[in-house]
Amino acid sequence: MLFLPDYDESLEDAIIGDTSGTYKDVCLDLLKGDRDTGSKVDANKAKEDAQNIYQVTQCSSILCVN
Repeated sequence: MLFLPDYDESLEDAIIGDTSGTYKDVCLDLLKGDRDTGSKVDANKAKEDAQNIYQVTQCSSILCVN
């Protein structure tokens, strides 16, 4: 599937080509959207995910070292 008719690549390919590091990993994980749809919440995993998202939104690619 093309993410825009003007581009000849998938959104996943665009993310892979235009991002790197933890930010790329988070974007690709969000794009996949695979998750347990049950009602049980893994609090430790939720905290880890939140910390990863916070980290990549607070750092520029030049200043943040993974």
